[in-house]
Amino acid sequence: MIKPQSTLRTVYCDMTNGGWTYILHRFDGTVEFHDKTWNEYKEPIGNVSGEHWYGLEAIHELTSLFPHQLRVELKGFSSSTVMKHLTFSYFKVDSESNKYKLNLCGASTTSTLNDELSIYNDVSFSSKDQDNDPAFTHHAVTRGSGWWWTGSGKINLLGPYSGDSTNDVDNANCWYGYYGNDYKGLKIEILKIKRNAPPAYPTYVVNGARWRPFWWYTAGTHWDFKMDDVLANSYGECSQDSAYCFGRLPCSLKESGSEILAVDTDSTPNIYRWSFSSSNNVAHAAWLAFHDHTQTASGTLQDGNAWMPTVVQGNSQSQSQDSFMYRTEHGVVSIMLDDDRCDCYSSLQMGHGMCGNSWSSSHGSEYSLGTDSLDDPGCNGPVTTKGLKIYFKDDDNCAGVTCPDWTSCYDGIDEYWCM
Repeated sequence: MIKPQSTLRTVYCDMTNGGWTYILHRFDGTVEFHDKTWNEYKEPIGNVSGEHWYGLEAIHELTSLFPHQLRVELKGFSSSTVMKHLTFSYFKVDSESNKYKLNLCGASTTSTLNDELSIYNDVSFSSKDQDNDPAFTHHAVTRGSGWWWTGSGKINLLGPYSGDSTNDVDNANCWYGYYGNDYKGLKIEILKIKRNAPPAYPTYVVNGARWRPFWWYTAGTHWDFKMDDVLANSYGECSQDSAYCFGRLPCSLKESGSEILAVDTDSTPNIYRWSFSSSNNVAHAAWLAFHDHTQTASGTLQDGNAWMPTVVQGNSQSQSQDSFMYRTEHGVVSIMLDDDRCDCYSSLQMGHGMCGNSWSSSHGSEYSLGTDSLDDPGCNGPVTTKGLKIYFKDDDNCAGVTCPDWTSCYDGIDEYWCM
């Protein structure tokens, strides 16, 4: 039993594998989840001792109290099929006034199930009597079930329990790609959530703002063959005691209003501050790299919009920072923000040296890996003898918040919880 807000609710918990709370469980087709109204999907369906749906309002209440992750587990009917899984590091369902909009991100790269769920992020729930589907088609009617419907209909986990024999996209509780290129029904469906641990990284106040680290490389750290992508790690994967962390921004951050702060290890450290902007093509490409793990090939962004840092401390950039690359060079997916896609006058440079679609021996040795100073007028490539640390702006969301007497404010990333 749990009481997330005002109502005491019975839940099914998987305590053998980290303490997960089930929000959907299907395994024999004894409970009908399709062809329901908005109010029916709002409330629990079935019983936690068997097949059940936790209910939109209960899911909203629980995920609004604490940050949660989501795990999907699916299995087909054939004895040869296996339980496949997909995990998201962030999962939240908005209130009914926001049409129970789905918020999720951070799909795990170690999952065995193809990610067909991310496209439903920021989409409102629809039922047969309430069409919030942005597509022209009312999928809750044509597909026969409620869901966070959008232009794609590749998932129908609340659809009719059709069995393994059907290929009819309109009549199967399916996940496209589980069996291959078809929509056959699934035998077992599990959606379960687990409370996330608080962020482990400390915060620092610099230049009138609060910052939390997500990327660092300690000068003198050996660069080995495993370090093949300077943005390899999801946020929170690294121990704060690690000598390096090739982390990405928290997936729950939004581009508008997000900023980063970089500090190098020069004798007088340079400290630069950047603000992301979707209207600046260089800033947006950097956002796609740091947040979405999206590469930018050579030649894609040269002499674009200048993305100049605010200099908090140290030397100013003498050249326009209007070119960006995040691509593979000598086996390492590397980053460079500079004036012309070639080592000189760079600000952010991590990984292998780059020049155009290759590298230049004029700016460093082949297989010279590491980071560079934020201010580099001397045309130097990255080296292991220099260090760099990058932070994201993380305001104190608990400032001015008064929680009930029996709770304390937990400061999340762009949100807070009283617990």
